[in-house]
Amino acid sequence: MVKKKRNLPKLSIFPHEFVIIYWVDIESDSGWRQLEDVYKDVLPICVSSGWLVKADDEVTRLVSDFNLDSDGKIAEVGSTTIIPTCVIREIIKVNIL
Repeated sequence: MVKKKRNLPKLSIFPHEFVIIYWVDIESDSGWRQLEDVYKDVLPICVSSGWLVKADDEVTRLVSDFNLDSDGKIAEVGSTTIIPTCVIREIIKVNIL
């Protein structure tokens, strides 16, 4: 049986840039610790990637997945990430086309 090839849409139909974002996360510990150890703690750096769908002074919104309807238009998005803009250290635009 020969599988019929589907014509796949070009990624350029999604009108958003693909980015990698470095951001700082919150650190917490509910146990008892020496105060000196708290002074030494550093915040973890996180890395997220996806299509940058919106960014403003409050939040930066990414989606990692999307699907298409029968007309080839964006129907839904998935794997969303919303990051407070104030914790972002760097946004790198990735040229994928």
